[in-house]
Amino acid sequence: MSDLKYSKEYFEKYEEKGRYSGIERGRRLPQFKYWIRYASRRHPKGARLLEVGCGMGYLSEVASKSFHYFGTDISVIPLLAAKGRVSGTDFIQSNAMMLSFRQEAFEFIVAFDILEHTDKPESVIAEAYRVLRKGGSLIVTVPNTRSLGNRIKGGASGMVPSMHMDPTHVSLLSPEKWKELFRQSGFQIVRFHSDTLWDLPYSRKVPIHLQKLVLIPFNLAVSVLFGSLPWPIGENLVFVCKK
Repeated sequence: MSDLKYSKEYFEKYEEKGRYSGIERGRRLPQFKYWIRYASRRHPKGARLLEVGCGMGYLSEVASKSFHYFGTDISVIPLLAAKGRVSGTDFIQSNAMMLSFRQEAFEFIVAFDILEHTDKPESVIAEAYRVLRKGGSLIVTVPNTRSLGNRIKGGASGMVPSMHMDPTHVSLLSPEKWKELFRQSGFQIVRFHSDTLWDLPYSRKVPIHLQKLVLIPFNLAVSVLFGSLPWPIGENLVFVCKK
């Protein structure tokens, strides 16, 4: 995974407002808040949290209130923006396959939308296992190649799922393959779900404002109350693993 292809232009898109939500694409606060609450029930306040592939540092806005937050990214470009986001947080340039931390340095690790960007996701998973303490939690999201949206758009609709529109997505694996990689690295999978139906539009026949009217409140409610949907539905797979 080279940092050369992750230019300033690449990261600027995360600050753009979504066409249908009106919210910056990288600032997924309802989902972030749910998972930080989840982690807070399992790890003490002030525990060390590592975000692998932190990008612009949006998670730090939520995580730093409960944990000692560390964020890493292969590119220095988003880290420059992230460092000015929240005081008292640590942002470090580091390759996810060779993290610059000692063994068992963290109680909690998250890697949102990262593994699909490397052709060796097993190496990233192995590094996460190395720097995670025994009993610690790892939460990962990756594109769901069997999502409801992928199945709808994979037919004769003429629409392309967004996961196939990013040329840096070099590892779009099946749910079974992801499970295999986590287990091979020694992780126990304790939750396996998906996120929400955010890849609008899903139909050319239904007006987009009607799709927004239904799906945006639905996605928000799911994110706040449950954090996830059954795995064959949402656009991203969500793995919660334990060491």
